[in-house]
Amino acid sequence: MSNKNNFVGYLVSIESKNIFFQGVINSIDTKNSIIQLKNCFQNGINLGAKLVDVKTNEIENIEILADPIKAASLLKPINEIEKSKESKEIDQSSVQNNISNNNRNRSKISPNRHQKNQHNGNYQNSQDCFNSHNEDSLEEEFDFEKNLALFDKNAFYEKMEGHPRQSKNLTFNESTNSIKKNPSEDSTFVRYHQISVDNLFSSVSRQHKQSENRNSLSIGVNGQPSSKESGAKNYRFDEMILDTGEPINFRQIQLPNQYLNCKNYVTDEGFIVPCIDLSLKEALINQSYKYGFNKQRQIECMGRCCAEMCLQLLGGSIRFLPKNNHQKPSILVFANNFSIQGVYALCTSRLLSIRSVKIYLLIMKSNEEDSEEFRNELNFLKSNFDAASFSILKDINDLNKIKSIDLILCGLDSFVDESSLQNSKNQANIQNLKKFVQTCKANVLSIDPSNKENVLQSKWCLTSILPMQMSKNSGRVYLCDMGFTKQIFESVNIKYQSPFGAKFVIPLHDD
Repeated sequence: MSNKNNFVGYLVSIESKNIFFQGVINSIDTKNSIIQLKNCFQNGINLGAKLVDVKTNEIENIEILADPIKAASLLKPINEIEKSKESKEIDQSSVQNNISNNNRNRSKISPNRHQKNQHNGNYQNSQDCFNSHNEDSLEEEFDFEKNLALFDKNAFYEKMEGHPRQSKNLTFNESTNSIKKNPSEDSTFVRYHQISVDNLFSSVSRQHKQSENRNSLSIGVNGQPSSKESGAKNYRFDEMILDTGEPINFRQIQLPNQYLNCKNYVTDEGFIVPCIDLSLKEALINQSYKYGFNKQRQIECMGRCCAEMCLQLLGGSIRFLPKNNHQKPSILVFANNFSIQGVYALCTSRLLSIRSVKIYLLIMKSNEEDSEEFRNELNFLKSNFDAASFSILKDINDLNKIKSIDLILCGLDSFVDESSLQNSKNQANIQNLKKFVQTCKANVLSIDPSNKENVLQSKWCLTSILPMQMSKNSGRVYLCDMGFTKQIFESVNIKYQSPFGAKFVIPLHDD
């Protein structure tokens, strides 16, 4: 026996140009390079007793599923299946005839007409239940691949998301029963639902953009036009549906006339937040002292908002679950000893250390003496911190001992004298600090930086009261609510309405 006949009778699976065959090898023609299959299935569809010829040059992959002994038990010939069905039908018909004959004899003997009708009804119900033949419908395999190609996925997502969606088009070839991609769009790649840490305090989009991108209702049964065509507005589940009739004033903060040409920022809701200069900001701080907002109150409020932002940047509530105690976050804090920004950094460190955040504190001292607020906050921190979650670094060389850092908090900037730290004896340490931050993978959050160039390049910055026009290396701007009342703003001729809403920290976008 030649080697070609050694595989006759084997159950194989053949892949040929997006067509899948499963069947038993009937014969192998070496001259014409043809493999003949019997009891074959093509793409899951039973071909019955039809013999299929497959050319060897078209075969991409072939697998042996079973030997002839196992193949006989796994896959019965078609004629045996038909014979078994015919025998079953004959047995069922004979049983039905016997039952009908018995029922006729009983009807002749039974004198009760009511019992006869009741018996015939029970027989009819059993006949309808157990004698329904659905073998023909079971023989037809459902083509899932073809049915999936008929589903327009892009149209469904466009209706759900409310805007056009780009994707790779798929076409179904009925001759080959395969799905092909459009070659002109193979290089197209679209990313959806991109979420970054920058949007932790922001909504998905602004309210006026949401109203433009909302999906309109479909045409009704009676042919009524959609809400988009008729001009009706679609509302969210948490949106006010009662119209007050008054236009919304998005410029609720108005500065004196000399600041009309200043830069403006915009909140997520579309409210305009104008920029102020350093002199106006200092005037607001000085006026706040007269209304009871002393420095300690402002330091605690700024530290509270900065700590809240740090917690969200670290991962929010999920990061601080009890099951995540094995991966506690760590923050590297830089603070100077002469500006209010360094005091903000110390207050934030104290609040974060309470929440099981590992704090590494590096104090960069200048030639000046420590400010009174800095000494008080540092002494309060040293008397209350936990040594297990708080470490004070002696110098910049201790940075190499830190294993991992999730976030860098920078409190090295100053409003009063920008060159105090730059001209100090720590000038070499500042350059080494910048190199360390560049090589470190952690992002930088600056606390209330000035409108000039910052000490460190940051990804986010948190400012207070009203923003100044920030420099490019300040990153994304966030505004902190210090709790100043309208009387404080009116004392410096500012018409003020709080833009914070239900938040204490909001993002600001370029207008």
